[in-house]
Amino acid sequence: MGFAIQTLVALLALIAMVTLWGLIPSLLFGAMGCWLAERTLRSGGWWMWGLAGLLTAGAYVVTAVVVSRVSGAFSLLFSPWLFLMEQGRACDEAPGWPWDPTLGGVVAAILGAGFLAGSLHFCLRRGGRPSKRADKRA
Repeated sequence: MGFAIQTLVALLALIAMVTLWGLIPSLLFGAMGCWLAERTLRSGGWWMWGLAGLLTAGAYVVTAVVVSRVSGAFSLLFSPWLFLMEQGRACDEAPGWPWDPTLGGVVAAILGAGFLAGSLHFCLRRGGRPSKRADKRA
């Protein structure tokens, strides 16, 4: 019973740590994606906004991979999920990172969250109506 509680506490601490570390890049890329979507998407359904969120999340993943290859220390601050994956791979001698199923699951979760965030942004922003900057002629 004690081991299960220790494991649960350690897992919750790890989730909180990764979430807090990943908060700044998530906010930066999310704000950039919303800003670009507000200026480029004149109309369209929730799925177009979801696609914009997915593309923004994809840009974050690609940037995180590039940053992790350039600087491991900056990778710790910018993409803790990738840093922890690389540390675990180095210790466990797991297969290469592109074929790691855990990393694939993390990337799929990030992309899915980007899609959901874009769709949610569309639904919550003024009831799905076009923004003030949207083209009035349409």
